[in-house]
Amino acid sequence: MQLNGQKIAEIYEAEVAPLESPEEIEDLLYAIDDIDHKVDWYKKLKKNRSLVIDAEIVKLDSRIAKLRSVIQVTLEQAGHKSLNFPGVGSAGVRSVKGKWEITDEAKLLETLEKTLDSDEFGKIVIHPPKIVKKELTKALESLNKSGDMPDGLKESVSRTEDRSSLQVKIEKPKDAEEVHSLSFDEAATSESLEDMDGLDV
Repeated sequence: MQLNGQKIAEIYEAEVAPLESPEEIEDLLYAIDDIDHKVDWYKKLKKNRSLVIDAEIVKLDSRIAKLRSVIQVTLEQAGHKSLNFPGVGSAGVRSVKGKWEITDEAKLLETLEKTLDSDEFGKIVIHPPKIVKKELTKALESLNKSGDMPDGLKESVSRTEDRSSLQVKIEKPKDAEEVHSLSFDEAATSESLEDMDGLDV
């Protein structure tokens, strides 16, 4: 079943829910591509009407986020990690590890210095004093996995949950830029800037 413009418009206003069929993801990829090109066009107009264009870009970005969420839950419900739509694009879900966030830097540094050997601590805190996040993450993951996380670290950092992240790739034909450029130029000559706020995707 192919999604029409009205159905896609309803998705923007509804709660995120899987599509009836994974094949319908192809229509959302087309919609994301169209919105991306409209955002690019607005960015070119931004110098003249920055506040209005900023608001429109925010609205369009939220629509892309909604479509991406629908694609992700559809893939997950259908049991697919990724799907390819030749000539259009692809969509796939990957796991993203949670991140460590510092909640009390002073206590963190004090506890790390007591817990780690000097070489490992020296990789995390360099001079002038600065925390190297990559090395800190490595040490925290190791301590957390081994179950040896000191109370001082538990009180000075928190970790976000692991999550799934959607990757969307839109295939761009060689003449795509020329085609979109022509359509946007025509739009600019046929509609006044004042009317552009009401443009629908």
